Amino acid sequence: MAYRNNMNPMKLILVAIFATVIISMTLTGCKKCVSTEYEYVPVKITDAESRSAYSYPVRVGKTTSIRVVPASYNTVVEYDSVEYSLSSSETYYKYRDKIGKTAKGKLETKRYDDGSAKVRIVSLE
Repeated sequence: MAYRNNMNPMKLILVAIFATVIISMTLTGCKKCVSTEYEYVPVKITDAESRSAYSYPVRVGKTTSIRVVPASYNTVVEYDSVEYSLSSSETYYKYRDKIGKTAKGKLETKRYDDGSAKVRIVSLE
């Protein structure tokens, strides 16, 4: 007795399209970082804000548990008319009184194999 494939032709077409899409996505690849460069540039400190830690009760069934939200720190700097946000508490405490002044920022430039580059400020000196 011969085995018969009872699969609907429409299902077969959909499975073939799905497999083609998956294979094409895996074979195309992603852009790769070929170099990373750092340099110190002057940046303007535009804002510094913090939010202290807090907790609140959450009722789960018949029990109540405490949810703790950690403190958050945000220092905003501007370089080349673009704002960058740094979330380090050390940076916040060091520069919170220096809003409007200039500081040295560590500029990270990542270059990719397709010729593109990504620039961002990663820290303050």
